[in-house]
Amino acid sequence: MEQLNPHNFVAQLRVQVPEFRVDEDDAEDHLLFVIFGDLTLYAARLIAQGNAPPATARIFDFIEQAARSTDAHIIEVTSDSLHELAVRCPEQARERMGPCARRLFEPVLDDVFGPPSLLARLVRSLRVLRARSPN
Repeated sequence: MEQLNPHNFVAQLRVQVPEFRVDEDDAEDHLLFVIFGDLTLYAARLIAQGNAPPATARIFDFIEQAARSTDAHIIEVTSDSLHELAVRCPEQARERMGPCARRLFEPVLDDVFGPPSLLARLVRSLRVLRARSPN
């Protein structure tokens, strides 16, 4: 895979996740924060639907590719955009992430939920509630 940078980001996204529609105005203005934020919001919606279509795996592959970039701007955009996943579906998102994305995700989780011990308690509580759910 080609190393992501600000110049090839949108083209690579379109190839790797063709289901995701990039806003043309955002693409023309190189608004990578907006585009990546929309992508992670789209991923969160797919996860919330409960049936993870193949697009979900491709999105997380793209996130991993972005997290492996050596371009500081791409890393910053990726890290910032992971907040959407941390707020909406932290556990499900983390399970789908590769190792580089997870390394970026951990500080985001700390920002959103506080110290790791607090997050661990929250995750355990969610599991207990799900286990008790009649679904």
